[in-house]
Amino acid sequence: MADSTESLQDRYERYAMHAEELSQKEKTWLDVDKVGADLGISQLESRKVADLLIDAGWVTPHPSEFPESPKIRMTKTGFDEVAKLCWPWHRRWIDKNRALFGWIVGILTGVAGAVVGALLIEYFKRLFWPAPGN
Repeated sequence: MADSTESLQDRYERYAMHAEELSQKEKTWLDVDKVGADLGISQLESRKVADLLIDAGWVTPHPSEFPESPKIRMTKTGFDEVAKLCWPWHRRWIDKNRALFGWIVGILTGVAGAVVGALLIEYFKRLFWPAPGN
């Protein structure tokens, strides 16, 4: 059984990663309830998480006449997003905050350029304009 303190986000990520793993092995439609059962998630919770994955575009539902046993298949977006879940935390943060990261890199580059420029100016001043009395 899934831990009751586990957040929905954690279940969502674990479910997506397990569905991706099964998709790589089976190369066919996956039973929503079986994926959840493998993770110790109830049938109802498993279907809720599968619906969230469908809404996000990570999986596509099977156009079945049997809604009592829903099936899903990973999409390219799903495979790409699951791959991102395996990234280290800092790389995931950068991917989610690209604009902010760009600003930070730009500011740091500007500061570094200013420091290097100031040091070069001081160096050339001492090289070409010696102190008075020398």
